Amino acid sequence: MSFINGNTLQNIFPNKELSNFYITVAIGAFGDRLMSIFVPIYLYQMGYPIYQILFFYFISFLFFIIFAHAAMRLILKIGPKHSILYSAPLIIVYYLGLLAIPDFPFLFYVLPICLAGRMLFYNYGYHLHIIPHLDSKHEGGELSFINALILISSLLAPVLGGILAQYHFSILYVVGSVILLLSNIPLFLTKDTATHHCERIKLGNTINQITSKKWRGAALSFAGYGAEVVIGATIWPIYLIVVLGNIEKTGFIVSLSLVFSLVVFYAMGKITDTYNKRKILHIGSLLYFLGWVGRIFATNTLLILAVDSYKNMSEKILHIPWIAKCYDLAKQKDYPAFLVFQHFVYNSTRTLIIPVLIVIFYLDFYPFILSFIIAAIGSLGYSQINRTANQIKKANRH
Repeated sequence: MSFINGNTLQNIFPNKELSNFYITVAIGAFGDRLMSIFVPIYLYQMGYPIYQILFFYFISFLFFIIFAHAAMRLILKIGPKHSILYSAPLIIVYYLGLLAIPDFPFLFYVLPICLAGRMLFYNYGYHLHIIPHLDSKHEGGELSFINALILISSLLAPVLGGILAQYHFSILYVVGSVILLLSNIPLFLTKDTATHHCERIKLGNTINQITSKKWRGAALSFAGYGAEVVIGATIWPIYLIVVLGNIEKTGFIVSLSLVFSLVVFYAMGKITDTYNKRKILHIGSLLYFLGWVGRIFATNTLLILAVDSYKNMSEKILHIPWIAKCYDLAKQKDYPAFLVFQHFVYNSTRTLIIPVLIVIFYLDFYPFILSFIIAAIGSLGYSQINRTANQIKKANRH
């Protein structure tokens, strides 16, 4: 068995332009994952308390939701590939700017805006380019292969990042920034497609969609994703350095735990295309929930490796069919408007959950355990996307 068959490969790489796009994504993922997991650790080792580090990310998510609609309208005019290109300087300024925080403390409150800009331009650009090229019959295989490509390309990123950071964070951020810059070269060799159809990209339309009965299940699913991912990206790395006590060791454990998740990619593409996505989502959501619960008891190196490996594998079981279901829903309506709705919910949830986490860490009452419990509860929300899928299926029958 392979991830996908030859026909699916032709769907993913039908021409030079699409091939160049995935080269950019793969190299960029390596550069970003080389550094991103170490940012909370870097701030923590600089002496910032965890509740203040959380506020750093709160600023970023707040700016995302403020500009979520305006950014999409702009990207629809310039094209998704140009959007990804324009995101590169923002993330490079962000990473290199982190090095200047000790001398210019005000950057602590400015750099999150650069991160928000990067997320807006890159995330929107990536999905706008992916959705039109997906083959509904081989969607699971395509998504499995794409995500496997990204995972393989960045597999050694955490361990290499840990080694570089062990010497000095400046080496890590400079090397990572150069890789991110180089990753965009293939995009210069491709054409782009832009559209001016952005009449539906309005805050009122997004709010109506969030509150509608039809899309309530999807909104709950996106909210669960937003909550658990932000805890995984901000709290978990700091927990690792607290328990493991060594940056290089932290990077090694993260990379090693990712290796095991490759095994899941071997089968998930075919399973997603063959079996009922709704049932897979229910099972995957429960398995992923247990992964977060397990993190509560991960108090030494061996337990962290075991729990994180399991959590990464269960994440792949859940995320491939979940992403496929998201793209299925996106195709049911104006997909740029759907993407705004999706990411607006992600980041609105994060702006609501982070103040709660700030209070938890400020009071210092079992903060890590409570954070992991919140993430576990959030992970149960993934399967709620089935409610919206069922609503649309019923509507189509009539």
